[in-house]
Amino acid sequence: MYIKYDNILYDSVHDDDGLNLITRCESKIDKSFLKTTRSYYKIISQDDPNIQDVYDINFYVDYIEEKQTMKLMRGVTRWCVNDNRPMHKAPEIEKDELGIQGPGMNSTDGWVVYDQGASSKIIHLSDCTGFIVEYKYTVKDGKVLEEKLVEEVRMNAEEFKAEIYFLAIQMIQVSTKGTPRNPVVRAYYEKRKAEGKNSQQALICISRRLISIIYGMLKSGTEYRMPVMENTGEKM
Repeated sequence: MYIKYDNILYDSVHDDDGLNLITRCESKIDKSFLKTTRSYYKIISQDDPNIQDVYDINFYVDYIEEKQTMKLMRGVTRWCVNDNRPMHKAPEIEKDELGIQGPGMNSTDGWVVYDQGASSKIIHLSDCTGFIVEYKYTVKDGKVLEEKLVEEVRMNAEEFKAEIYFLAIQMIQVSTKGTPRNPVVRAYYEKRKAEGKNSQQALICISRRLISIIYGMLKSGTEYRMPVMENTGEKM
């Protein structure tokens, strides 16, 4: 769950004491926040007037299976992205992989049972025809809603690829004074080219990493942080 509180976005957990605003960013805190070993938190009441939005985020992809032997899954074209659930094999974004989840104890057609009544499968981003971010609001613009409000942001595959690729191009730009816009991404780009990839292939590598970074930002409600350069190269 996420809360927009006093124009700042926080991760949040609801417990008996109220709502917990959680962040790792010092720029988001004041003296009212308490510190743990890994983050900062603040407990607020559910009727705090500074609460603007409260919502959950779900990610979906449009994906059509050429073969599906399980009746429960036949005709399904929209799949929930498997998020932080155990899988038989973690998907590797560098290999264009994505994990999806489905109902039922399905162990056919590439599906693997990971929990009672649930299965997962690794597919490729290139096999998806659309990408959807779903926002489920319980509070919107400071108003507590009687029923959840669902809003979606949707892109087809070509729009999604074009946006990410354009972002990758922006990230490797160098100013007229020779200063890279993002030194770590530029170093990653140069490293891939030194390995024998051409410019387009190197940009595709960056695009895949950016998808993983953006996904993490959306799920954690955090802003982008410049990665740290290492002596042996870059860590993007």
